[in-house]
Amino acid sequence: YMSNEGVTQAFQSYFARVIKILMICPELTTDDDEMASLCRNALGYVSQFVMCSETIIADVFDAVIGCCADASWHVRQRALHFLQIFMFRNLFLAPVEQLITCVETCLMDTQLEVRRLASITLGGMVRCGLANNDALREKFVSWSNTKIRRIKKRKRHGAAVEEDSAPHTPEEKAAITRRHAGTLGLQAFITAHPYDIPPWMPGALVGIADKIKDPGIHPALRVHRRLWSSLTSNWRENCMIVVIVSIRVVC
Repeated sequence: YMSNEGVTQAFQSYFARVIKILMICPELTTDDDEMASLCRNALGYVSQFVMCSETIIADVFDAVIGCCADASWHVRQRALHFLQIFMFRNLFLAPVEQLITCVETCLMDTQLEVRRLASITLGGMVRCGLANNDALREKFVSWSNTKIRRIKKRKRHGAAVEEDSAPHTPEEKAAITRRHAGTLGLQAFITAHPYDIPPWMPGALVGIADKIKDPGIHPALRVHRRLWSSLTSNWRENCMIVVIVSIRVVC
């Protein structure tokens, strides 16, 4: 509060250190709900602060990006929540390349909640024009096309187990995470355009529809359900068949 009112401008130089403490402190006092609530509220205030010093803002972004690589996934999740607001409030001084690299890393996170939140963060960056480029989108297309092995279910009535029912190896789990990261990345690009249909969108939606059984992609299909007249006029017939079936399955 004092920082937003301009009472303690000298406190800005300590923001980077304070942010790290506020993000990590709830993990050190897991039984103290009041402390966690105070940290959450303080982070909410700090995230809305607009800074004018390039040096200070660089230190803050470095601190937040560092927290996105913390060992605790709760800290990583907290850092992404903070980043969504702070990045928008300080849009013109944001280190774009660092933030894109950070979000890409979070999309490949081992924790599902972090990956999904990274997709939301990326969607905001695309809307703001920070990450709206073809090269990044094509990278996600490549990731989403990663081949994975699906584990077959056991046969009923005590029959023999299928050969593909063996658990996934670490390499196969990494491939699944990469595929999901690509799908979430494409979802971020799609949900960033709720009222228009760029030329690349039909192919992206068809690619996601092909992975309809993968988790975390449903909002990308729902957001364009009301643009049906534009879809029918702009898409090829084979694309329409895939998406029609997929939307019926989802909705």
